[in-house]
Amino acid sequence: MALELDSESLVGMPHLESLQLGRNNIWTLPERVFCPLPALRHLNLTWNRLQDVSEVGVTGGCGAHLITLDLSGNDLVMLPEAGLAGLESLKELYLQYNEISMMADGSLVGLNSLNVLNMSSNRLVALPPEIFNETLALQQLYLQNNSLSVLAPGLFSSLTELTLLDLSHNQLTSEWVTRFLTKLKNLQHLDLSNNVIRTLCKECLSGLSEVEVLDLSMNELTAIPHNSFDTNQGLKIMRLDGNKIGDVNALFAALPNLMWLNVSDNRITWFDYALIPAQLEYLDLQHNRITELGNYYTIQKELQLKTLDASHNFIEKLGPTSVPDSIQFIVRFQKVVSKKCGLKLFPPEPAAIPKEDDKAIIYDAFVSHSDLDAKTLLLFLTIIYIIITTITITYPNSEVVPSSTNINSRLP
Repeated sequence: MALELDSESLVGMPHLESLQLGRNNIWTLPERVFCPLPALRHLNLTWNRLQDVSEVGVTGGCGAHLITLDLSGNDLVMLPEAGLAGLESLKELYLQYNEISMMADGSLVGLNSLNVLNMSSNRLVALPPEIFNETLALQQLYLQNNSLSVLAPGLFSSLTELTLLDLSHNQLTSEWVTRFLTKLKNLQHLDLSNNVIRTLCKECLSGLSEVEVLDLSMNELTAIPHNSFDTNQGLKIMRLDGNKIGDVNALFAALPNLMWLNVSDNRITWFDYALIPAQLEYLDLQHNRITELGNYYTIQKELQLKTLDASHNFIEKLGPTSVPDSIQFIVRFQKVVSKKCGLKLFPPEPAAIPKEDDKAIIYDAFVSHSDLDAKTLLLFLTIIYIIITTITITYPNSEVVPSSTNINSRLP
């Protein structure tokens, strides 16, 4: 059953500030239906059957004081020219989970105060070059889960206040990830994951000194030029997992704030602890082709690494310098046939295991520098897996620690 409103349905509530009309199977709205609500600040029309944004009835001065408009989960197919003009106070506009395939050149005209725009999970294949020219106050832009395959030159150049840009789960190739990003001086979170990016130019991300979270996972990157991230001094979290990268030399050591790094599911064959900055706390190396955890400069006492996952590699030996002194947990090493690093085995190593030349003991986890009992350790490992699975990352504010020595060529 659909909720049907007439032009008088909202009369008599001049002080109403928030109106929730979501999930009411509303197909149409009477013209100027919200005009009797001069104090309205927040309007929720989610998960209805609205097909034309111009029928929402918040134009023509009726929504001049509206701050939040949520039209997500409707049947909108396009944003017409000046379709929301007049919402001069609007700060947050949510249009995700619609069927929008086209935005008119001036579809955002009049939204001069807009801070948040969510256009994710629609059917966009391109955006007009000047679509954001009037939304200069925009801080968060969500465009993930569309079919974007091109980005017009200068598309984001006017968005100097932007702090978050999500372009994940599109069809963007390398030619569109160009130096246009360097103008986004205040950007803190950039998500380009799940595209078809094969190469990354050295200057593509230069100038993004404020970016803290960078996600390039699940692309087709095979190589990244050395020192490509050196100007991104604010980086705290980086994801490069799910690519085809074979070498990570001279990429991370100069990043003084990096705390969390995932380079799993690549083709890395060589690793040394001098490749990572000293203050890094979490490192995921699983599903690569690494044969040894190198430590040429014996810097295990300088590192602050707490959690390391190097499972599904070709590591066969752990030596005295293979594990930093700061390590608390190593998750799921496999096929380690020699262990001389002083780590305690969890579960406890069986008393007598007959060793055969063609077999190796599989260690599920190690713990060192800890007096945790088995139950506490199991709980801790469970928490780690939950964090990794949900990709919910909380990182502490930390002081800048000088990075370890950069390696410009492979060590002997």
